[in-house]
Amino acid sequence: MGKCNFNIEFNEPIDGLIEKARTGITAKGGKFEGDTLSGNYAIQTQLGPIEGNYKVIIGAVVFEITDKPFFCTMWKNRRGIKKILKSINTGFSLS
Repeated sequence: MGKCNFNIEFNEPIDGLIEKARTGITAKGGKFEGDTLSGNYAIQTQLGPIEGNYKVIIGAVVFEITDKPFFCTMWKNRRGIKKILKSINTGFSLS
C-alpha cells in the first residue's frame, strides 16, 4: 500500500490546535501522541483503523496515512480525517 500525504493549513497557535485534535480524537476512541512539531495518530473507522503521523511546517500540518483498511481508498481516508478534525472544531482550515 502506498502512503498518502496531505496538508491542512491553520491560522491559530499550533499548541492549541494540537491539544484540540488530541482531545477530540481520543474522545472518539482514537490515539494521538505528539507535540507541536510531530506525532502519530490512530483512528478507528467502520472498516478498520487508520494510522499515520503528522509533521508541523510553517502554516500547515502535513498528515501521512501509513496504514488503512484494505478496501478504503486514500481519498476517503483523507476526507475522513478532515471530517473528524472539523467535527471537533480544531481551527484547521478544512475545505
